[in-house]
Amino acid sequence: MNTAPQRRSGLSVTDCPRCLELLREERAARARCDYSAETDCRVLRKRHPHAGGGAAVRGAGSER
Repeated sequence: MNTAPQRRSGLSVTDCPRCLELLREERAARARCDYSAETDCRVLRKRHPHAGGGAAVRGAGSER
């Protein structure tokens, strides 16, 4: 599994406080073998939009 910081929109994980927080939570969840929380953090980090980039994500109930 690759845990290196990834670049999106010219930002690395370490440039974004929210991404860094999620990365720390992901690693802590992995250390306590909480694989569900680890996956949640990874998904939230990948969905997290940065200025000038990132994908907008629809919340539950916003489907047409």
